[in-house]
Amino acid sequence: MIRRPPRSTLSSSSAASDVYKRQVRGYDTEYIETGRVRANTTTPAPYQHATHGALLAIRRLLQGADDMYHRAATQIAASSLRLEKVTTINTKLRTTKELLQEKKEWGRDMRRKAEERLVASKASTKQAKIQSRNNLKMTRERAATSKAQLAKAKEDLECLRDRVRDRMRGPAKSDVIGKKRQR
Repeated sequence: MIRRPPRSTLSSSSAASDVYKRQVRGYDTEYIETGRVRANTTTPAPYQHATHGALLAIRRLLQGADDMYHRAATQIAASSLRLEKVTTINTKLRTTKELLQEKKEWGRDMRRKAEERLVASKASTKQAKIQSRNNLKMTRERAATSKAQLAKAKEDLECLRDRVRDRMRGPAKSDVIGKKRQR
């Protein structure tokens, strides 16, 4: 029950008025949510302003905390997206490094194989040169032998020609005399 000052003491400085001012009025949840005081509250005027200010301050603090929470949540979400991007980039970088390493190893293998082929090619070239020299020597020897045989064949041919010519001319006088003596 709300106590009212008596009608006879309408001035605000009377004792009844002091009793009226000391009555406690409570705020309900509507005030906290909307910031408005209901008309039937029982808090005296001096305390209303203090309580109202405190509630506004608390409301501002809560709103600031709520804003800070939302900003922090946004920053955390952005950080997690950045972390995902960094993780993706690191994975790609790792994959790229592995591929690069594989390419380097492949390049080393190819270089080693090329060097082995070069060494083998040099060895086969050296063998081919030696074989070619040997073939050249054998060819020269055969050519020399062939020349000698050709020269001998020419001499034999000349001898045969001479004999054929001699036979075609007839017997020489010295041959006839020699044959008569032999008879």
